Amino acid sequence: MMPDLRSEFILRNQTIVRFQTGETEAVAYSNIVDTPWVGPILRLTKAISEQQVTLNEPVAFSFTVSNDGNRDAQLLYDVLPDGLAYIPNSVVINGAPLPGENPVTGIHVGRVPIQSTVQIVFQAILVSIPASLQLSNQGTAQYSFQSLEGRTITGSLDSNIVTLTVLPYYVSVVAEVSTNQTFAGDVITYMLTIANLGNVPLENPVVYLPLPSGVTFITGSVMIGEIYFPSIHPEDGIPTGTLLPGANVIVRVNLRVGRVTGANPFTLQGVVSYLFNGIQQSEPANALLVTVIQPEIKVSISVDKSHATTGCILHYENVVNNTGDFALDATFKDVLPQGLQFLKGSVQVDGILHSNANPVEGLFLGTVRPGSAVIIAFDAIVLKPSGSTPVTVNNHASASFTFRLPDGRVVQQTVMSDNVSVEVVSVDIKVVAQPEHHVVEPGEVLSFDISIVNNGSLAAELILNGWIQNKPVLDEGVVFIHNDYVQYHHGYPLGTIGPLQTLTFKYMAHVRTDLHHTIEEVTGSFLFSYHAQMEECADDGEVRSDYLTIIVDSGEE
Repeated sequence: MMPDLRSEFILRNQTIVRFQTGETEAVAYSNIVDTPWVGPILRLTKAISEQQVTLNEPVAFSFTVSNDGNRDAQLLYDVLPDGLAYIPNSVVINGAPLPGENPVTGIHVGRVPIQSTVQIVFQAILVSIPASLQLSNQGTAQYSFQSLEGRTITGSLDSNIVTLTVLPYYVSVVAEVSTNQTFAGDVITYMLTIANLGNVPLENPVVYLPLPSGVTFITGSVMIGEIYFPSIHPEDGIPTGTLLPGANVIVRVNLRVGRVTGANPFTLQGVVSYLFNGIQQSEPANALLVTVIQPEIKVSISVDKSHATTGCILHYENVVNNTGDFALDATFKDVLPQGLQFLKGSVQVDGILHSNANPVEGLFLGTVRPGSAVIIAFDAIVLKPSGSTPVTVNNHASASFTFRLPDGRVVQQTVMSDNVSVEVVSVDIKVVAQPEHHVVEPGEVLSFDISIVNNGSLAAELILNGWIQNKPVLDEGVVFIHNDYVQYHHGYPLGTIGPLQTLTFKYMAHVRTDLHHTIEEVTGSFLFSYHAQMEECADDGEVRSDYLTIIVDSGEE
């Protein structure tokens, strides 16, 4: 007996002979012959990971091989039933992958030592639904071993039978999107292909598509097949009607991409809900990732004055800052509001003078790289506003920039700055002069009633420059103001007139006597100058009354 044989593996045999002589019966025994048992004693047990599966669902098969004999053995085969397909390279033996093995052609398990156990696992996938809705499977082990005399002994054994229940329904849901690279403001199309690959109808299938923040449905864009359904609101689900076995339907919906503040790329994953035997089921589509190209351009604007008056020079400074990850070609623009006028030759870009540049028409900044900024400065002059109340002049700048998507599309977008405000106050003076008579005689004193109103929002110092006439008919006169007569001289200060205030006085002048004509006609007006101060800004100007015509009649014929 070989030293590796165990004493219990013995076949003991003895022959018994029964015979009869006359009426006498007797028994004779032979000698006892002991024959050693040499060979494996194998057990093959099969199990499955799932009791029921549906189409395209994987299932794991496991075999446990134990050898209780006294010889090593090699095995294993498993011919899969129709409807199941082996998943390549899924064989694992005792936790170690065994690439290239296939249960249909045989898995080379190798030696199964005596008194040991080997576990084999592999996966298969359901590729078709059988009419019986059941699949039975049994594995077979083939083995060989060497006898004591050196002969090669072969044999085989079968595992237990395992039965797999197949569900009669299966929904294939495949999603596509028109582009996975988009931008804020773009419209993309989400398409869902729903196929009933089972044996029973799908009742009441409804498509749901959760949307991330910043993405919205476009009303009226739902298509089922080739038909538009503008009355369907995707937020409530898109019903497609009963889907018969083997049938499919395509659902499309357009999405507006806004500014995405959450995860980027964001995920689109539709879900199909349906009924089977009165039980609500759902099947998710494949998840799609969509990246939103969102250049981060910020435009800021500031001005050196918060209050100004007519003629003031405002210095604006603008910063175009690229805080994103994309290099952009940018153009700066500031369409100045009513009441401001660009001062030519004042533009500076990063401290360099650009005498021919004009922000109102647009200023190309070139490529602004990520993390960099461009500073644009220019001046504007305040024009004379109208009205008595202060006028708030709001100004904002913008930057237009272009970028190219990976799919080749070129996109232009515009970013606006916040408003910056300047309160503009001004002088608005009106003069009304009324003569006491329109017809006078030589040597007579002619009196004018003069009324001055400041309809503006800024006080001004007034100076009377005098009566300006086309002929020397009236001599320089006197001013009666504040109940006092003052001899007029050129540039007489009348004092300060505030907003919505009125100043009145009389101007009296003699009619000259050395006139050369019997009737002399003179036309003139009263001219004033004013000065207003707003911080370091000054508003100086002139204002006059309407033109008046005076007739001098000497009375001589």
